[in-house]
Amino acid sequence: MTTGEKIAKLRKEKGYTQESLADLLHVSRQSVSKWEQDLSFPETDNLILLSKLFGCSIDYLLNPNLEDESIKKEELKEDNELEKMIKDPQFFTTVWTLGYFILMAIAFTMTYASTKLVMSLCLAMFIFILMSMIFYSLHLNNLIITL
Repeated sequence: MTTGEKIAKLRKEKGYTQESLADLLHVSRQSVSKWEQDLSFPETDNLILLSKLFGCSIDYLLNPNLEDESIKKEELKEDNELEKMIKDPQFFTTVWTLGYFILMAIAFTMTYASTKLVMSLCLAMFIFILMSMIFYSLHLNNLIITL
């Protein structure tokens, strides 16, 4: 099944007309028609929106070998479980707490080890904690798109 056929099938399943889908995506009805006839291809940002509207993965839309909707739903379920885990405040707290305790353990053993080694490890842990905080805050604000 081609991408255009999948778009047409999913659009009809969700009860959208070509006009209503075009309005949601801020494109013309003719664009949607061309996609469905495989005369043109949606841009990447429209593929992302289509996958969210239809509740399927982008891989399902693009891969002509994926025709089984059960595969589509299983992939989506796995993605949703991962997203729920990452958005859970306990996940971030656990990652941050583990990083903090490792950093403190390194700092405690600083007197017994080479200063350069310990400083390198401390810097690496600090960067890890900082990046995890940035990633988590961006993800909560939906600035990182999960595919």
